[in-house]
Parts: sequence; C-alpha cells; structure tokens
Amino acid sequence: TSVVLTEDTDSFIIGDRVWVGGTKPGSIAYIGETQFAPGDWAGVVLDEPI
Repeated sequence: TSVVLTEDTDSFIIGDRVWVGGTKPGSIAYIGETQFAPGDWAGVVLDEPI
C-alpha cells in the first residue's frame, strides 16, 4: 500500500510504525519518488491483509 506523506519525509525512516487511514497499522518499507505519481511517497507493509 502507498500513501502520500502529509509530513516532510525527513520525519520518517524505513521501519517506522504508522497507521494508514487511522485504522490499519503497518511499517514503512519505502520512502521516495515513484514512476506512477509525482512527489514523495511512502510504501507501507500492512500488518494484516486488506
């Protein structure tokens, strides 16, 4: 799952625990640019499948 960061990417590091949509816990696995959209994105590995 990928989400647009609402804070500066300097606030996060790989492995940080995050909540996606306030209800889905996971860990940041990637931070950076992508080919599918502009800006910095975070790739999150969710604890449970959707």
